[in-house]
Amino acid sequence: MTLRQHTVHSVSPEQIREAWRDLGRQLAEWRKAAALTQHQLAALTWHSRSSIANIETGRQKATRQFWELADRELGADGVLFKAFGQVDDLTREYAEQTRAARHAQHDSDRPVNVVAVIVVALAVAPGQPRGENHERRPGRAEAAAGRRARVFR
Repeated sequence: MTLRQHTVHSVSPEQIREAWRDLGRQLAEWRKAAALTQHQLAALTWHSRSSIANIETGRQKATRQFWELADRELGADGVLFKAFGQVDDLTREYAEQTRAARHAQHDSDRPVNVVAVIVVALAVAPGQPRGENHERRPGRAEAAAGRRARVFR
């Protein structure tokens, strides 16, 4: 029997930041090739000029709709939209990797947490009897009503 090797591809936050910066640089190149200013592209994509500047530097992420529209307006023939899809896939992969790590951590902590929650719930659950000889203390509203009644007597 042979074992298949599985390679685990780990995505880092820095890789995602660099991918967004690369995508932004591509946008700037296509915009310049189309002889458009940031203001003109902003008007065509329903964004502000500062948003275009931030997207081009990778400081701001744009939606799938933005990339579809920018690709069409710049005549990129799907190049920008495809590049966005790759960055989006990378971002989703990182999110899944992070979620899996959190889930693994949560599973390893679960027995301790469940016991703690049960103990706390039994000790402080409101409205539950606290024992045979233990009277229920009045709540805030009842205590306030008692104080008002004493003042007017």
